[in-house]
Amino acid sequence: SAMEQVAEIELDDHQQAIARYYRECWLDYRFFWINRKNLGMHFGYWDEQTRNHAHSLIRTNEVMADAVAIGPGDRVLDAGCGVGGSSIWLASERGATVVGVNVSPEQVSHARRFVRQRGLEDRVTILQRDYKRTGLPDQSFDVVWACESVAHSPDQRDFLAEAYRLLTPGGRLVVRDVYQKRPPADAVDEHLMRNWYGAWVMAPLPTAEQFLAWVSRAGFAEVHMEDITASGVRSGRRLYWMSLAAL
Repeated sequence: SAMEQVAEIELDDHQQAIARYYRECWLDYRFFWINRKNLGMHFGYWDEQTRNHAHSLIRTNEVMADAVAIGPGDRVLDAGCGVGGSSIWLASERGATVVGVNVSPEQVSHARRFVRQRGLEDRVTILQRDYKRTGLPDQSFDVVWACESVAHSPDQRDFLAEAYRLLTPGGRLVVRDVYQKRPPADAVDEHLMRNWYGAWVMAPLPTAEQFLAWVSRAGFAEVHMEDITASGVRSGRRLYWMSLAAL
């Protein structure tokens, strides 16, 4: 059924909080954010090619996939796969074979159902796993993909170590996420940030520079970063108005 329960891993307190957040917010995402075509629970990417909100969620997939040249035959791990939107898109639009992992049992159920409805079971597998400890074999992927999921990790270095282990030599990692611009200036700043992190079930974020240093230290070469803040402003605005409407 649509809400079949899966319990393949034992969740710790932080993972339970993540699962609870997405359980409580599912209807908001379902009715105000995603549609059946994109299933995207991420911020959109707005540029001169973007037509509307729904298309902006697809543009995020396109920009990330182009950044690491995902094509037919690539084996992709979608780390923190939501309800399977990017996994399904990568299989149907880029010809990739995808394993999506997620700690939320409800999201895993939704994702599996969406994969079945599209007849993509041979190309997309959804597992309830922690992306920091997948239990999947060494060097079994060409690409590790993380779209706004690593921010949930209490220590992002654990994710990077697992990504490096899972990738073949010459494999690619693509991450889209949010980072601190600067450390909190004072106690008030820190209090505001702590509340903001809590609302999104995030651990305190590194700066982009810190994250890049961790990426290099994990063993990755040819590390590139692009500041895409401007491309997400319209999504942020939409979220703001949605939250006001919900008050």
